[in-house]
Amino acid sequence: MSDEVTIDGVCSFIVSDAEVLPLPQQSVTPQPRNVLAPSVRRLRGRRRPADCRPAVNRLDLPPACAGAVRRSGRFARRMKTLSQRRDAPLCRSFGDRPASGARQGRLRATSELSGEQRFEPHDHGPVPDVVVSVRGLGTAFEGWTDAQGRYELTVPPGKYEVTALPPAGFSTRYLQQTLELRDPRACFVADFGVQFDGRIKGVVRQSSGEPAERVVVQLMAAEAVGKTGNIETLRASSDAGGSFEFVEVPPGRYVVGVDLTRRMNPEVVYPATFHPGTKGAALATVVQLDGGQQQELEPMTLPPARRSYRLTGTVVFEDGNPAPGAFISLSDGGARWRQVAVGIKPEADGTFSFVVHEGLSYIATASYWDGTQRKQIGGTVGPFVVTGEPVPLKVVLSGAR
Repeated sequence: MSDEVTIDGVCSFIVSDAEVLPLPQQSVTPQPRNVLAPSVRRLRGRRRPADCRPAVNRLDLPPACAGAVRRSGRFARRMKTLSQRRDAPLCRSFGDRPASGARQGRLRATSELSGEQRFEPHDHGPVPDVVVSVRGLGTAFEGWTDAQGRYELTVPPGKYEVTALPPAGFSTRYLQQTLELRDPRACFVADFGVQFDGRIKGVVRQSSGEPAERVVVQLMAAEAVGKTGNIETLRASSDAGGSFEFVEVPPGRYVVGVDLTRRMNPEVVYPATFHPGTKGAALATVVQLDGGQQQELEPMTLPPARRSYRLTGTVVFEDGNPAPGAFISLSDGGARWRQVAVGIKPEADGTFSFVVHEGLSYIATASYWDGTQRKQIGGTVGPFVVTGEPVPLKVVLSGAR
């Protein structure tokens, strides 16, 4: 069985002593091993030193740590472990012959954007000239990736931290793994995915000219402007001086704006505004980013914020009795699948309240689990547009209580 070690949400499969199967007998002459000797760098496409032998084929060399580094266009990412292959060899590094019957664990990367929106991962290919540092107790080894983004380091058994240090233009986040090699014949595959560190920054100002603090600024792909559906955006909040910055932006064409899409439970809402301060998408600034570029925008002036109101109402059964055990939420009146207010439970008398904003459309939806009939019942009011102080709502749950 393998030991399972969880590090910052990453599950690594570590080869235990019981998993190492004996190697086939080989007619070779053992050579002395100095486990404290400097690492030998072994990269395909470069000349291999004469004393560099595949670690998995000989018992007289330290184990190897191998992997690959690839570039990706991603806004954020979450590490996860692929299922460990029971039939996988202990090491398949660049043509080395693996130990028969042994196993390996591999780490891969996926991409997620916070909230309900997600960018599709895009693989831009391998990254050469990435420094790979392996540090253990009193030892340190270093290597570089080749033109195919691959690297291999020979190290003695022990616990190590593996860190990838990419060239300028790439983000340095999420590029560290912890591993343990317990057997001289073992091999740990540590792959990395690096992200372009493109940056777009600017300043937002109120209509009065003062800095706009705590404004949620959005970055949207230029080709998504005017489309319906779940439009993907990256968000950044402005500081006390009105400054904002988007980081780890992949190559592409983008527009910057405020309230380009509806948000969940916003405190302040502005009319949809594109940089440099226009309501029309045709006049919006289009920002072109190549890999790792940085762009600074001119200040953007916002229109006055939409006025906010308190929407109140009650949730009742068909007989008029309050339904305190129900749940009620608000969704976008133009796209009811998009929730814009977190669901809440009404008070004991069935009353509820939400903050809404002038000029926006809403749908109020309530649901209740009827334990007697063992079914869910619900009620809906809307869509309705807020044009002033809202009239209290009455949401009736249909079906017998």
